[in-house]
Amino acid sequence: MPSFFKKINKGDKNMEISKVDIATLYNLGGVANLTVYKDIDFLDNGKVQNLPAILIVPGGGYGFVSLREGTPVAAEFLAKGFVPFILTYSVREEDCYPQQLNELAASVDYIRKNAYEFGINPDKIYLIGFSAGGHLVANLGVEYPSLTNYDAKPNGVCLSYPVISADYGVSGNTYINLLSKYSGEEKELLLKKLSFTHSDLSLFPPAFIWTTATDSCVMSQNSLVFASKLVEANRKCELHMYPVGRHGLSVANTIVNEELDYLPTVRGWVELCINFFKSL
Repeated sequence: MPSFFKKINKGDKNMEISKVDIATLYNLGGVANLTVYKDIDFLDNGKVQNLPAILIVPGGGYGFVSLREGTPVAAEFLAKGFVPFILTYSVREEDCYPQQLNELAASVDYIRKNAYEFGINPDKIYLIGFSAGGHLVANLGVEYPSLTNYDAKPNGVCLSYPVISADYGVSGNTYINLLSKYSGEEKELLLKKLSFTHSDLSLFPPAFIWTTATDSCVMSQNSLVFASKLVEANRKCELHMYPVGRHGLSVANTIVNEELDYLPTVRGWVELCINFFKSL
């Protein structure tokens, strides 16, 4: 399979930041591409192999792709020995469901099929999604068994203040944007299908979930009820709800947030998530 790499920056001889045009490579239409931190070498005399991969799916309500939930997250996981990928996926202006699901599935397929090139263990491909990106990651966690054109099973997921269900009040314009081309009965059926508390979760991958009790954009019930449903389905999960925090905290540092008293507490999710993935 060709790489379709477009080099956008190069640091020292051991790392290259490149883009992979997933939309073209898989003939998907849309605008999907992966930003790849390629050829990561932590040694002096050879390329590291068998590293875990982290595929980052930013939020943005399917109306845009949030920059603050991309590169800052990649930097955190890169420092902990993960090979990071950031997915820029189609939003409302380009297309709606199931376009984004296919783009994410193709991205996992691409990473797994090129695991050796990236020094990755193909059985350690983890996904992390934020807000609407969490919805997209959860969508793949539910639907990957039926996506037979792709080897798209995640080995574990992190859902960060995710949109999970249309049943829980405000979630920005997530469902409006995702289903913008549908109407009537078809839209109602898709609203239920894409509210994952109603889904068959018997094959859902191990999940780390975190949220905040004071999130006024995506209510914490999305995370709490979904975790409960995973437990009912006998799936491995870990849930953290921080008592205070607004929506969209990303890695909860002062690079992507103003000074907030609760940031040091919420920032702990990163290490907890990494430990969860290491336990799998």
